[in-house]
Amino acid sequence: MKLKSGSERMKLKSSSERMKLKSGSERMKLKSSSERMKLKSSSERMKLKSSSERMKLKSGSERMKLKSSSERMKLKSGSERMKLKSSSERMKLKSGSERMKLKSGSERMMLKSSSERMKLKSSSERMKLKSSSERMKLKSSSERMKLKSSSERMKLKSSSERMKLKSGSERMKMKLFTSLDIGSSIQMHE
Repeated sequence: MKLKSGSERMKLKSSSERMKLKSGSERMKLKSSSERMKLKSSSERMKLKSSSERMKLKSGSERMKLKSSSERMKLKSGSERMKLKSSSERMKLKSGSERMKLKSGSERMMLKSSSERMKLKSSSERMKLKSSSERMKLKSSSERMKLKSSSERMKLKSSSERMKLKSGSERMKMKLFTSLDIGSSIQMHE
């Protein structure tokens, strides 16, 4: 019985050893499986990390693409603004030249109007000179008329003076004759 029990103990011990071994191998299996799981999960994390990195890289490239397109749009809009600015400058230059043309035209009109005024002024001056010469002619003719009339008056005055002198001499003659007649009549009466 002791031997049996000893053999039984040995069996039990060997079975416990086997159980230990089995449990050790199981633990090893579990450990290796957990390691594999860890490795698998780490590889998955790496895969996820690499995919996220790729996504980041992809999103970065997309951002770069968007940035470059926005830069191109900015450059395009800048060139459009430059085009518009240059066209506005051309319009300003065109309008400036038009204003210069209008100004030169107005200057020509001013010069033309001033020349016309000068012509009118010169014609009015000629008219004034003509009218003054006419007035001088009229004045000289009136002076001549005055001189003529004064000479006529002088002639009339001299003729009247001669008439007066003539009449005076006639009166003197008559007076002498009368005095002579009176004297002769007195002598005859005596």
